[in-house]
Amino acid sequence: MEKVEVTLEMAAVYKGVPVGPAIINYTHPQDKWDSFKGVGVFNNEGILSDTSFACITANGIGFS
Repeated sequence: MEKVEVTLEMAAVYKGVPVGPAIINYTHPQDKWDSFKGVGVFNNEGILSDTSFACITANGIGFS
């Protein structure tokens, strides 16, 4: 699994980790078409794995 660094535009934080719904923004360093903005749900451990996520890429394609 590839890990990327994202910007949390809005998120609740508990004990230093994001929890619950969050607005997530990612800007790819080389290819702007791989960038996205979306909404995800962090679990109680601050991880997006196996939780809901939906986004729109820089070229307007939506994913969930």
